[in-house]
Amino acid sequence: MRFRATYFYKNGIIDEQDYADRNAQIVDLFILSNIISLVHIFLNLTVTMLKVEWLKSKNCIYLATDIFNREFLGEILLLTLFSLVQPYWFLVGVTFTDSWNENSAEANLVFELNDAILFVTMIIKFLPIYSLILEWSSWTDPKASRCCQIFGVEPSTFFALKAHMKEDPVTTTVWAFVFSLLQLSISMQLFERHINENFQNITTAMWLVIITMTTVGYGDYYPRTNFGRLVGVITAFWGVFFVSLFVVALTNTLEPEESEMRAFILLRRLYTRNELRKSAARMI
Repeated sequence: MRFRATYFYKNGIIDEQDYADRNAQIVDLFILSNIISLVHIFLNLTVTMLKVEWLKSKNCIYLATDIFNREFLGEILLLTLFSLVQPYWFLVGVTFTDSWNENSAEANLVFELNDAILFVTMIIKFLPIYSLILEWSSWTDPKASRCCQIFGVEPSTFFALKAHMKEDPVTTTVWAFVFSLLQLSISMQLFERHINENFQNITTAMWLVIITMTTVGYGDYYPRTNFGRLVGVITAFWGVFFVSLFVVALTNTLEPEESEMRAFILLRRLYTRNELRKSAARMI
C-alpha cells in the first residue's frame, strides 16, 4: 500500500484541483514566512548593535568592540540560523517516504519535505521567542543591569528565567505548559493525521501529549508513524522536566515568606501559651 499524505480525496478519488489550490496557498504563506524571517534577522542585528552601543556608553566593554566581536557574533549567528530553518516555497512538492507497519499491515507514507522542516522549525523557533520575552522583561532592563553589576551578576536570559520562577512560579509554569502543549500537539498531528483518523482533530493530539507528559499513558491513542513516535519520545523527556518544574513552582508557592513565618511563629507561641493555661487550670 502507498498513501499520498498531501492529496485531497473526494469520494475516494484524488481531487487534483483542490491539491493545486492548496499548494498555491501554501506557497504564498511560505513566501510571507520567509519575508518575516528576514525582518526578524534584521531586528536581531539592530537589537545587538543597540546593546553594544549601550554597553559602550556605560564603559562595560571596550570602545573598539563591535557586533563582530566573538562575544556577540556567536549569538547573532545562532539566532540567524534559527531564523533560516523554516519551510521554503521552492520545496513545495518535494517529498520523502516513511515506512509504516502494524499488525502485519504495511504501507509507505509520502510526506512533504516541508512537513519535516516545519517540525524542526516549531522546536527551535520557540527558543528565540522565549529568549525575546525574557530579554524584554524588567529583570534585564538597564536598571536591572546596573543592580546586577554591583554584585557581579550578568543580567542574562537565564537570570531572568530564575527571577521569574522565584517571583511568580505558577504563571511561569502555566505559560511554559501552554506553549509546550501547542507545539508538541501540532507536531504530533502533523505526522499522524495521514494514517490515524483519530488525529484529524487537534484535541486528540493534545490529549496524547498531556497523558505522555504526565507519565500516565492510558494507551487509548498512540503514534503509529516513525516521526510521530519521535515526537512522543521528545514529549516523554520534556514531561519529566516539566513535572520537576511543576514541583519547584509548587514548593516556591507554598513556602511562607519571612513576614508570614514571623506571624506563624508568634501565633504558635500564643496558642501554646493558651494550651498551657488550660492545662494549669485543669491541674488546679
